[in-house]
Amino acid sequence: AMERYLACMKKHNDAHALCRDETKAYLECRMNKGLMGKEDVGNFGLNAPIDFTASAKAEEDHVDHRGRKGEEGFVAGLGRIQGAKHREK
Repeated sequence: AMERYLACMKKHNDAHALCRDETKAYLECRMNKGLMGKEDVGNFGLNAPIDFTASAKAEEDHVDHRGRKGEEGFVAGLGRIQGAKHREK
């Protein structure tokens, strides 16, 4: 189940909404093997309808955001340091 889930995620560029059946099977497998507590997979939102338009928009925004940071030369924590220097003045 894990291999099918990971293959699906890779095939769909981590768009989990397209791998619902694989996700359900993977979670049920983990529960059956005692790797996680037993729970209705519906509690994970896997039975709710999917708004693919919103999912695609969120994915697009996420990808664009990551790309922008790379283009701007993002350095983790630098904003906090610069903000602290600005407050000291």
